Amino acid sequence: MPGPTKTQIEGDQIVAGSIADLEISATAAIQISKISINGDMLPDTNNTRALGSAADTFSNLYLKTGLILMQTGAGTNGITIKSPASVTSYNLILPAAQGAASTFLQNDGSGNLSWVAGGSGANVSLSNLSSVAINTALLPGVDNTIALGNSTHNFSSLFLKTSLIMQQTGLGTNAISIQPPSSMASSYSLVLPNAQGGVSTFLQNDGSGNLSWSAGGGVGYREDYIVGTALNNYTGSTTVFNLVNAYNVGGHTLIVTEDGDIQTLGASADYLETNSTTVTFNYALVVGQRVSFIFSQPPTSPSGIVNSGTIGNLAVYSGSTTISSITGSVSANSQKITSLANGTAAQDAVTFAQVSGQRILQIVPITTTTQTVTTSATFGNTALVGNITCASTASKVLIIATGLLASSGGFWVYATLARGGTNLGAAQGFQAQYGQAIDYIPSTMVYLDSPASTASLAYSVQIAVNTPGNNGIWGAGSGTVTTQTMYLVEIG
Repeated sequence: MPGPTKTQIEGDQIVAGSIADLEISATAAIQISKISINGDMLPDTNNTRALGSAADTFSNLYLKTGLILMQTGAGTNGITIKSPASVTSYNLILPAAQGAASTFLQNDGSGNLSWVAGGSGANVSLSNLSSVAINTALLPGVDNTIALGNSTHNFSSLFLKTSLIMQQTGLGTNAISIQPPSSMASSYSLVLPNAQGGVSTFLQNDGSGNLSWSAGGGVGYREDYIVGTALNNYTGSTTVFNLVNAYNVGGHTLIVTEDGDIQTLGASADYLETNSTTVTFNYALVVGQRVSFIFSQPPTSPSGIVNSGTIGNLAVYSGSTTISSITGSVSANSQKITSLANGTAAQDAVTFAQVSGQRILQIVPITTTTQTVTTSATFGNTALVGNITCASTASKVLIIATGLLASSGGFWVYATLARGGTNLGAAQGFQAQYGQAIDYIPSTMVYLDSPASTASLAYSVQIAVNTPGNNGIWGAGSGTVTTQTMYLVEIG
């Protein structure tokens, strides 16, 4: 068998003991372990030689400095692709097909790249944003350390749809949520005061959204008359009484008494609120009867009439156009009326039933338009709930409540007055109504309570039914909105 073909090596191919300029056949098999490259490997003709082919490919290409891709046209510029100076090894796998126009390579976290549509990016300062559509929650990188804006760079407006939620500053996740009503007739603005408010002040609206700190509160008024005896604005009529001060017509703040008995408002009842300073009885009173008008009001009434008196005090009509202002809680007999036109102070005290210090110390009016429906046979609160704090343990509390009472038909519904959730009446309360259909019947309950306490007392109207599962109703009639009223009157 003939031996392998020998290759003739010329003397000029041996340089310093090594072979140079050796031409290797395209079909020659080269044992790679026998080759050590100590210089640049260059093709003999520019841009005509390939490393490998479509049929014969290298498995890997290891580069230290970078992969340089020269421009395909004329010139020597190129693009270098290289790894960072320090890196943990990882793989990038290109997509299996060409991407569409304006798509970007996206990593799935495992090195698998795919073409995605992407979008227009923002610069670091976000100064090139025309609009941003955020489709997920926007969260700070670290809790309670990142601010939106600062004292010198403010946002112009903050638009929220659901609510502004402020979490407690201490430990825990409880929060306060401030939100608008679900339905609004129109938008409005609120402008906060320009300085901190004082102790026990309230935010007061001027009707244009400008808020200011106000002391709040109001003045209690009482005007006493004898039927047939003209006094100031009162002409002595047996039906029409013109008052010195103004009350809120329709505001359920006025209490009218005739010889100590509380009268009922209404065209088919005792009297009408003609205007803010006039009350008209529906029948002629008897000359000599005592009539009192009791109400609370801020110094400027809703009708614009300026009343006398000081906020937080009780203003007592003294028989002239002046008002005596009783400060603080009234607990001494020295605060009696002393200057009426009926004679001596002693006669005045007898005439107006102020002997032994028995007088009205405060009036707390409570109103609501919320209807309450129950199916329980146990008394439970309606929306008509209010609190009063008496000045003395000897004080009594007169409770007067009015509203509409109804059942769904064919059974009884009961109404009562309660203090601290405890029924003050009989087992079936103060009022009962039986109906074959839902008939709303006006209901008035009056009770003089002796709580013997100076703590805050919670009074309420409660209702129950005799047969569980049926509807007992307190409040608005069908298709209408009516006001339920309760007065808490301290007498001492």
